[in-house]
Amino acid sequence: MLLKFLVLKDRQHTLVASTQVEQRGLSMGIELDNMTRGLGTRIPVVIKEGKRRPEAPMQAAKLASEGGIILRQHVPIYTSWKEYRKDKDQFNDQLNNFIGKLSIQLNMTGEKDSVTSACADILKRGTIQMRYRLKKKYFDGVPANQVRTTSPCSSMTDEEWRKLVDTWSDPRHKEKCVKSKLNRAKVKFHQCTGSQSYIAVAYVAKQEKYKGIEPTAVDLFKLTHCSKTKGYCESAKKAVDDMEAIMTRSVQEGEQEKTCTEIVSQVLSKSSTFLRNVGLQQPVAAVKTISPQMQEIQAQLEAEKEESAGLRHKLQRLEDQALESETKAKKQDEEIEILKKATANTHKLIRQMISFGQSQVTHQTTP
Repeated sequence: MLLKFLVLKDRQHTLVASTQVEQRGLSMGIELDNMTRGLGTRIPVVIKEGKRRPEAPMQAAKLASEGGIILRQHVPIYTSWKEYRKDKDQFNDQLNNFIGKLSIQLNMTGEKDSVTSACADILKRGTIQMRYRLKKKYFDGVPANQVRTTSPCSSMTDEEWRKLVDTWSDPRHKEKCVKSKLNRAKVKFHQCTGSQSYIAVAYVAKQEKYKGIEPTAVDLFKLTHCSKTKGYCESAKKAVDDMEAIMTRSVQEGEQEKTCTEIVSQVLSKSSTFLRNVGLQQPVAAVKTISPQMQEIQAQLEAEKEESAGLRHKLQRLEDQALESETKAKKQDEEIEILKKATANTHKLIRQMISFGQSQVTHQTTP
């Protein structure tokens, strides 16, 4: 009987243990800590000038991962990026604090401006993504009377959270969200790089596909907009065809051959950020070769412009002189009028004195 009781009790204990969910411990950053301990030093991250991300994929991934952990734990989420930039000193302190926390785990090297720009970009994009996730989890689809009034994040105060909720509840904000959704649906060229940045994809392609040769802007566009399973979308295929048509077109006399960067800039819209995302500079307008006849005409036009400018200068000088003479003449007329009035007053005074003298003489001679 005692044995049967012990068996039943053991079964109950096993059943209770099996229904309990094991709590997962803190895992954020553990892999990075293990790598740091294995290397015996901080992971190097090199950010070159003009790049917004490291070129090496592992460096880019670790920078994004560590930046995301710091952002979720320490950075408050405001209603917009402009709120971070309102107070310049406060923003610089927040950015320096973010860079300082990154530097604990990562050894970031490169030009100071490049490192600061890359970290600011990570901070900006991270706050946008975090704000989207908070809205999706705690606001979208939640009845108005059940929306949280306290902050769900340790990095945010309750007041900052209520500002976010008030912004999301504003009809103007909702209208803006609808318009943004429609605009996103109009995007022509969707990137096919997955979670990797353009710069990391370009670095891998340079090492593996192009064997150390720097890929052109056209090569990078093809590489980042071609899906391994579906190929090019319709708009990307048309853009590639247009680029290849410009590349194969014969150069006319007096024209300068376009570079691949200029070709990509010409085919894509002016608002496209592709060249900036892959770390290439937007080309300036190319200077076309001018024929001797055009040069002669331009020289004549320049001469005529100079002559016209000289005539305008002379005319202005004559007008100034005439205005000065007119001013002097007006001043002289005023002075003459003042003299005339003074003379008239003097004559009047003399006549009065003479009249007064005559009256005195007459008075004395009268018996």
